[in-house]
Amino acid sequence: MHPCWRRRYEDGVDKTPQLYGFTTIRDATPSILSHSMLHTMDGIFLELPICEDWQEHEEKQLITDYIAYKAPQMLMLPGLNNTTRDRLEQVAVKQADVMERLWRLYPEIHNKELLNSARIEAKIHSANRK
Repeated sequence: MHPCWRRRYEDGVDKTPQLYGFTTIRDATPSILSHSMLHTMDGIFLELPICEDWQEHEEKQLITDYIAYKAPQMLMLPGLNNTTRDRLEQVAVKQADVMERLWRLYPEIHNKELLNSARIEAKIHSANRK
């Protein structure tokens, strides 16, 4: 199993470190751990639902494209750090129609002007379709 994939069990505990021969997550080397992980009581989980630290350029590009595509939905996640939330907001506005439907569910908005301009763009597009 690739270190970026996480295995979550029914009890909520992340047992991925044991799969790599570590007794605890603290024993894992920094190459296994990502800077974008959240520390929880039960273990360490990725901040986003998918790891961004891949070896191959094609894999990294694919994940970057996927995150850009899902950015409006990922902004609904609580607990994103400021850098991640800002980055997601920058790419989410490219899908103004989707973002307009979801923005009320965002726990935080850092760049209100950017999101408001995208919402206006979505409303203009919507009005032109009618």
